[in-house]
Amino acid sequence: TTTTTTTTTTTTTTTTTAHAGCRCAQQQHQHQHRGCNHCQTRPLGYSVYTSNLDRLFFKAGFDKAHVFECHGSIYEFQCLNKCQRGMWECGDQPMAIDPESMRLSSELPQCIHGCGSIARPCTKLAIDTEWITDHLAPMEKSHNDFVTSIPADKSLVVIEIGCGTQMPKVRNRSEAIMEEHRTKGGTGYLIRINPFETALPQHPQNFLLPYGALDILLLLDQLGCCSNS
Repeated sequence: TTTTTTTTTTTTTTTTTAHAGCRCAQQQHQHQHRGCNHCQTRPLGYSVYTSNLDRLFFKAGFDKAHVFECHGSIYEFQCLNKCQRGMWECGDQPMAIDPESMRLSSELPQCIHGCGSIARPCTKLAIDTEWITDHLAPMEKSHNDFVTSIPADKSLVVIEIGCGTQMPKVRNRSEAIMEEHRTKGGTGYLIRINPFETALPQHPQNFLLPYGALDILLLLDQLGCCSNS
């Protein structure tokens, strides 16, 4: 049973340096399907808990029903004035961005409900009291139901990739999942992949791999860790 957790920092290797981040993301996209295939062969299934906004998990083949985007997605919009409590999909190209200036080069998106307001990404923007989250409730419930449904006599593996401490929501979730499963008598393995923020709770079944995400995923693939056995 595998629960994969990630943040915006490394799993898609998206950084504030646009060009380098894009190159890394393209590299990882070529190999991420192996992790997807591995998850799909698990007898009890899997769940992805991510704060990434770019939907690379979907592009890599992960089933949307098993992914909880806890901070929303840049491919979803909402009304800036919240004329209605809902979001809508904006397609594969949410807004046109000039790659040199990183400024918007297209018209401002408009609310589809006709109120006259502009639209905004339906994502959590730092301290954001205007973010509409109603549509996330079913995904969150699905993730929580998966975690609580794992029997105590089954092993649980949490693979945490690139979760930092500046926004520790996903990192905290990884540790909470482990604590919950171990408290009910289960065996749980927390694998933290992070070359920079290496703190890890002391436990014989917690493991730190202080390397880049892509390097580790490729190494695991070479070792045959993503086989069906």
